[in-house]
Amino acid sequence: VETRLRDDASIGILVNNAGTAIGGSFIEQSTDDVARLVALNTTALLRLASAIAPRLATAGKGAIVNIGSVVGLAPEFGMTVYGATKAFVLFLSQGLSLELAPKG
Repeated sequence: VETRLRDDASIGILVNNAGTAIGGSFIEQSTDDVARLVALNTTALLRLASAIAPRLATAGKGAIVNIGSVVGLAPEFGMTVYGATKAFVLFLSQGLSLELAPKG
């Protein structure tokens, strides 16, 4: 997928919508389950955005849409790790907007 996003000029929009949550409180969740959640919700999103962003910036057009969650702003919902990953998505999106908007 990364190679396709890097190389295929017909792709002008990336919708980063992969994500998952796991049940239970933080102390009930296994480290392996949490690591998989973080990898999907942050690392996969980051890698795909990183693959397409340089090409879109060079072209001066395109869009990256990262799907977050209100949980990234509301730790009181009790979804600690999921919320942390969605806070990452929000911050990354805001940073990319500032950096890439001037490039189209």
